[in-house]
Amino acid sequence: MILTWMLYCTLVAALLGLGAAALERALGALGGATRGAWAAAILLSAAFPFALPRLLELRAPPAVPAAAGVAGGPGALRMDAPALRSGPTALETADMLLLPAWGLASAGLVLAGCALLLVLRARRRGWRPATVAGVPVLVSAATGPAVVGFVRGSIVLPEWALGWDEERRRMIVEHEREHLRARDPLLLLLALVCAAALPWNAALWWQLRRLRLAMEVDCDARVLRRRPDVRAYGLLLLEVGRLASSGRVPVLALTEPPSFLERRIRTMTSRTPERSFRRAALPAAVCAGALFLAAALPAPRSGVPGRDVTFGLDRQTTADTVPLPAGVIDVGDATDKPRLANGAQVQRLMASTYPPELRAAKVTGTAHVAMVVTVTGAVVEARAVEATHPAFGDAAVTVMSQARFEPAKLAGRPVAVRLRVPVAFALDGHAPVPGVPRFVPQARRAEPAAAGQGIVDVGALDRQPALRNAPEVQRVLQAGYPPALRDSGVTGLATVAFVVGTDGATRDVRLVSASREEFGEPALSAVRAMRFTPGELAGRAATARVQIPVMFSPAKPAPAAPPREP
Repeated sequence: MILTWMLYCTLVAALLGLGAAALERALGALGGATRGAWAAAILLSAAFPFALPRLLELRAPPAVPAAAGVAGGPGALRMDAPALRSGPTALETADMLLLPAWGLASAGLVLAGCALLLVLRARRRGWRPATVAGVPVLVSAATGPAVVGFVRGSIVLPEWALGWDEERRRMIVEHEREHLRARDPLLLLLALVCAAALPWNAALWWQLRRLRLAMEVDCDARVLRRRPDVRAYGLLLLEVGRLASSGRVPVLALTEPPSFLERRIRTMTSRTPERSFRRAALPAAVCAGALFLAAALPAPRSGVPGRDVTFGLDRQTTADTVPLPAGVIDVGDATDKPRLANGAQVQRLMASTYPPELRAAKVTGTAHVAMVVTVTGAVVEARAVEATHPAFGDAAVTVMSQARFEPAKLAGRPVAVRLRVPVAFALDGHAPVPGVPRFVPQARRAEPAAAGQGIVDVGALDRQPALRNAPEVQRVLQAGYPPALRDSGVTGLATVAFVVGTDGATRDVRLVSASREEFGEPALSAVRAMRFTPGELAGRAATARVQIPVMFSPAKPAPAAPPREP
């Protein structure tokens, strides 16, 4: 949910602001400049929402040397659930409205800033150049004392400031020159851009206000180091605050809101000349704690994955038997199918979640995950409905719960859809090839089926059977692909169990499951056409029981080499 994401980013910005406030105290105790703490908080708060997807990828477990792939493409998957053409939920509708509202708010702030700059430029034509305390300045009727311009700033003084004595004029000019030396106008521009980019982040606007105050406090401190007359400088600030007007244009002014003026005078009168590392220790610890909380704050998730794993056709819980939730349609009824947006992250997560005991035993497998893709592209209600091993079911649910999609669309608007995705786990050298059956041994090592028959599970073999006639099988598979489904771009998967004899031929071929009924018979025909180099057990050819997924894809696949022998 976008609203949840916004609240999460605002909370992170609030924690960063708390850390900046603590760091400001620590730097003040050490006699250092404080505006850097707030500048860093603003930049981190503004960059965090856009860096969040990458951070979530980095939080995933490290990849292991195993290859895994999602069988088929989410953009072409289809299932036979009854359509329910209801609209999105109230929360999803609110999410859909937040993005355009965000864009309008940012655009409005940019336009307002441009309008203020145009007003400032028009007023600047009426200002005259002058020299005060040996520094070139602009003299206006009422604007200032201030710095105008973000890149090449100029000092502007009001007409009434010229009538003051030389010492007060020198302190005014010195303060504004400190702003220019520190490049405060450019830093303020960058902070304003960050706030305009995220107008909903209240904590970011608070940080911007504190940055402006820190800029003034830092300039006050540098001026007082050269002219350490706190009383005279404080009286000057009070007098300027009484007389000055910034003209409501975007400038860095010597005068600020009354609350700022009070804080500045309190700071300059309470500042001790010596540095105190002891007084800086506690704020520094608070800053470190706030940063740790911001980094450790869990990112919002899109639902809790289920653990409903079943096996075989007799105990399979298919997505078709579960009623569609309100506001969700079947993926086959969408005009534009969802497309995976974070494929690289999903691939890394699949590799890292490959069950270690199955990888060590060189066992591959497939799991089917039923899920709902919301109008924001998030995955909710993910559950495994079929798997060749429980561990593959759990891993597939974990992977797909982290997947993010480009939302499906119906008549041009995003909709929530339910779909079923086959997730195939394979070892190096056995990655799935679209449209070509891939060897997937069972997880359990079965004993011989009956005395004298000598049939063992393929996982118990020392060397697995190797497909010898992949091109012929490919031709049979493509010839059997239902034309209507192929022309419509519909992909699918069927699971077939069979026995490979010592002669390499297949027998006892049976269909275990299929994503569509039409894929069943072509998958059986392809398996019957297979010829293998027999598997071996203890150095002798053995008859093995095998189960594989047969994948259908309308895209023309690249020529595939037979699976490598272990």
